[in-house]
Amino acid sequence: MYGADLLFHLDGLTALGEARWQKDKYKINTSTPAGNQYTGNQDHFIWLIQAGYAIPVNHATQALEIAGRFTEIDQNTEFDHETAAFGSQDYGNSGTQEEVGLNWYFSGHSAKLGLNYLHWNAESGAAHENIFRLQQQLSF
Repeated sequence: MYGADLLFHLDGLTALGEARWQKDKYKINTSTPAGNQYTGNQDHFIWLIQAGYAIPVNHATQALEIAGRFTEIDQNTEFDHETAAFGSQDYGNSGTQEEVGLNWYFSGHSAKLGLNYLHWNAESGAAHENIFRLQQQLSF
């Protein structure tokens, strides 16, 4: 896997652009006819852009951050009609994701409470997901 990213930061604004490429080699053993194997490569490509703006609160000891992200995921670049469901990981299968979030940093960067909404559409077909997340993050 290889990739590139570009990060921009100015006052309360942070923006990121990222691209990742990956090539998987695979081997499938088939039972008919006996002993046949199918081998090949599968190329993946994922890119995203995201931005967040942090608003200082309470003499800058706390912050409220508004964030958004757009991601395009292609698990097989040679096939443009993937219809698989979202799955159980943080990122969906081939398709697009739009995300918006609100983060509350209530003790600098050592404690954060985040609420976000993610909408995912499959590369092809009607499969889609709407996911809401509420998460607490602590750092020591």
